[in-house]
Amino acid sequence: MLAGSLMGLASVGLAPAHAASGSFSCSFGADTTHSLCDQINWGQRPWVLGDKSFLLELEDTDFGTTSGTLTFNYVDLGSPDPDYTGDLWNVNTDFEPVAGTPGSSGIVAYSLGITPAGQAAGWSFKEVSLGVDHGGSGVTVTKAIDDGTPIVSVDGAEIEGIPLSGTALSVRDTWEVGQNGALVSFSNTFQQTNEVPGPLPLLGAGAAFGFSRRLRRRIRSGSTA
Repeated sequence: MLAGSLMGLASVGLAPAHAASGSFSCSFGADTTHSLCDQINWGQRPWVLGDKSFLLELEDTDFGTTSGTLTFNYVDLGSPDPDYTGDLWNVNTDFEPVAGTPGSSGIVAYSLGITPAGQAAGWSFKEVSLGVDHGGSGVTVTKAIDDGTPIVSVDGAEIEGIPLSGTALSVRDTWEVGQNGALVSFSNTFQQTNEVPGPLPLLGAGAAFGFSRRLRRRIRSGSTA
């Protein structure tokens, strides 16, 4: 069951140079009246940006006693960007204030899929990176995708370039904060590939992760109104 409540919707451009960029945000917090996301007028459900759809799995999500913002981002990194000819999707969980209570934990579960139009164009998932902003020690974030081997980040370790396949993903992120730790945010960055007519050049894992970190900083600085 969802321990916090989710409310609000924002759709904004993240980078003026990329017209296709956009973002949806939903705030959560245990100190507000409990409600379900699907009882709120989001304007659209699931969230769809570009050719990807995001749906929070309420029955498996538990924010515990934390509060913050969950954001689904899309940035079109096509021409004239010299390093990448495709697009980038990012799911960011940002804690406000930081999740610093010793022993605090929680789960964010969601599905991410490629729309029928995207599938018809030949797109499929290729890689995912996990980024964690934290303080102190004893902070663990574990990512599980479908039936694959869990990805574990301990004390902010950067997990990059984990291979993916297919057009639909089921994602489950679990976090735990130890006695001397604090969790600021964690972020999933997804890359894709297009096999029709042939593979497109993709952003390297390190560069993708660096972009993900800049995107998280932009979110926390309040640029997503």
